[in-house]
Amino acid sequence: MNEQRILLEAWKQSLRVQMAFNEIVARNRVISVALITVVLMVDSVWGKKEDYLALAAASIAWAAFYLLDRFWYLYLQIGAVQHTQNIEAKARDMGMKLVTGESLLGLTIKVTRVNRDALNIRPKYKIDLFYGVVLLMLLSTIALRYLFLQ
Repeated sequence: MNEQRILLEAWKQSLRVQMAFNEIVARNRVISVALITVVLMVDSVWGKKEDYLALAAASIAWAAFYLLDRFWYLYLQIGAVQHTQNIEAKARDMGMKLVTGESLLGLTIKVTRVNRDALNIRPKYKIDLFYGVVLLMLLSTIALRYLFLQ
């Protein structure tokens, strides 16, 4: 097997790793949203209005999912993307180019640029924004319950 074929196979596997991490993160976010939704629905049906336990539990669970997403999976994803970008740079150096002069395997670099340009916010801050807005809503609900039930 020649070096270009090996590089192409390494690139394909590296993309599979990226996709696996993306699926894990997506599943993590779906589970976190579902969990707090169920907790809040159960609380609204069977909970007492004076009881803050369900809201506190939902807030803690949400924060735990945030920490897992932001400080664990994000860096695994970044590592996978950087590895793939290194493979793409090697492909470019080996002459595996399109007519435009870009690397034949330049997908990761393009996706990274689009992701960075979306909302003009870096990915880690998008995660902060996603989890922060929901946590703010949960904490606001606790505060409003406390203020209006006193």
